[in-house]
Amino acid sequence: MIINNLVNIHKAIRWMSSVLSMEIYRSGDGTFDLILLLSSNPIDNTKKMRVRFSEIKNLRLEKHIQLLYLSIKDISDRQWHRTRFEVTELEDGAISFLCYEINIEDN
Repeated sequence: MIINNLVNIHKAIRWMSSVLSMEIYRSGDGTFDLILLLSSNPIDNTKKMRVRFSEIKNLRLEKHIQLLYLSIKDISDRQWHRTRFEVTELEDGAISFLCYEINIEDN
């Protein structure tokens, strides 16, 4: 399900603090998608969620990624071509990027 409402995005990923896997795909048009498999508990992985961030730009990663608080801001008012969201992990700056679309799937 594609979600463009920030309140719903934050509700969906609120307790998902462990990154189980990270995949980057290049599409036919030359853009990149980032897929994070997230879990609420790094030990038993009972609740998992796949989040696809489409058309990512300016990806920055740290060695250790623990998502204590993933902030997603609507930056569509900046009117940048095919860029709607700024995603940043606020506690340690573990990951940050820009993207066009967010798709959340329960696993």
